[in-house]
Amino acid sequence: MIGARIKELVHGFLDRNGKKREDIKGWILHPGGARLLGTVEQELGLCKCDTQPSWDILGETLATFPAPRSSLFFRSGWKSAP
Repeated sequence: MIGARIKELVHGFLDRNGKKREDIKGWILHPGGARLLGTVEQELGLCKCDTQPSWDILGETLATFPAPRSSLFFRSGWKSAP
């Protein structure tokens, strides 16, 4: 499961791009399920206020759609070079 490796994956991505966790302005988690969201929060030290939109989407779509595969997206304040 990705949750067990999420911290390693995120930190590796940030390191390769010369960024730190503090550079991340917001988090968007693919709502693969409550267990996944909770694990990602725990592993990355996020609070529910950081991930509330993901919880909202999970609650709205859980009954309509099957649980999607997990993915993690995050937004940073940096811009790529032209």
